Amino acid sequence: MDLHEAAFTGEKPIDLRIKVKPVFVFLAHHNAAEGPCRIGSAEQLDPKAERTRSQDVYAATMAKLKSLSPVAHILDPVFIEHGDDWLVRAEQYRKLDVDVDEVDVFLVTGTSLNQFFAVKLGERYGKPVAMVGGELDPFIPMGCDAASHLRAEGLEAYVSLDYD
Repeated sequence: MDLHEAAFTGEKPIDLRIKVKPVFVFLAHHNAAEGPCRIGSAEQLDPKAERTRSQDVYAATMAKLKSLSPVAHILDPVFIEHGDDWLVRAEQYRKLDVDVDEVDVFLVTGTSLNQFFAVKLGERYGKPVAMVGGELDPFIPMGCDAASHLRAEGLEAYVSLDYD
């Protein structure tokens, strides 16, 4: 609801809250092969171990969302998975379609290469996308490339180093 709509409902602008839709992205590898952006032991690269780690990171990330501004209303988070074929299946988007009309901003996080899905999300829904950087290193603002791409297309996109 924007300020103009608030005037008609009698709601005070100071009472408005931004509706944030957390989107956690998991890149599900099909095998334990190393690559240019993927290194580790066979145990670390095992797809089952990777999936287990992603569930742990998802839980920790959702706990961090409690530290967001009090003006943020957190909508139900969504866990999005795509394979290393880089295809996002229709059923993954259907998870977002449920309450997309309520969303003011998508907050994209995850275990790796979230920028890929952040761009898809912004282009598909035309809503602002925010990303939290530092997924590999807390001092590297991951997502700047995706935000630049979206902004070049006239869409809103933001990157923050952390949840503060």
